[in-house]
Amino acid sequence: MKIVFEKVFERDIDFLVINKFVNDPNFKGLFLDKINFDKNYELVSTEHSLMDENGESDITVILKNDTQKIGLLIEDKIDAIAMPNQRGRYDLRGAKGVKNGDYTDFFVFIIAPEEYLKNNAEAKKYENQISYEELLDFFKKDSYASQLLSQAIMEKKNGYTVIEDKNVTEFWQRYYQNIRENYPTLKINEVTGPRGASAVWPEMKTPVNKVHIIHKSDRGFLDLTFPKMGAYINIFQKYLGEYLS
Repeated sequence: MKIVFEKVFERDIDFLVINKFVNDPNFKGLFLDKINFDKNYELVSTEHSLMDENGESDITVILKNDTQKIGLLIEDKIDAIAMPNQRGRYDLRGAKGVKNGDYTDFFVFIIAPEEYLKNNAEAKKYENQISYEELLDFFKKDSYASQLLSQAIMEKKNGYTVIEDKNVTEFWQRYYQNIRENYPTLKINEVTGPRGASAVWPEMKTPVNKVHIIHKSDRGFLDLTFPKMGAYINIFQKYLGEYLS
């Protein structure tokens, strides 16, 4: 059976992993094996994009057995650059979870294509790693999961080569520096290295998933963007018309 995806995003893999934790009792074994725990744990909860003052955990899974409760804090990457101190902030969120009584101990994971894990310096800071290729092997009897992961791996391998515009590269360096020094609470994905001439739209996250602020720097605009809502303008106006002119 052929399944076609226009493009695979990290969020797609996030929900696939969460679904498997919920519906496949054997799936947790992939993670428990990495930390040398036996498999007699049961699922307590899963949460997507758990966010606090220390940033965001892509996936949070809580498991328990007769004696303890553990948290699995999972970072998911296809090709995105890591945020500053991203690995360290997972420890801060984990310690907070222990203090709040959410679990008695926690373990930080990264899941990503094998190429990313081997070649990305930030990825190497994660002591517990599961490659997309390992997930693909686990899901070999699941057509949907297999094709979703295969395309994510392919997209990573078929990345593009940037033709650098030095002025644009410098623009981004100074832009990030300005945010770090003056607006540290803004959530923006930092991309390091050379940038092409058309890369002039910084994008910032908001507390609402998929609703972003796009700084169209070449036009002098800041756009509050609600993706794909143009087809549902009446619904949009019904719920947000009184708040937005």
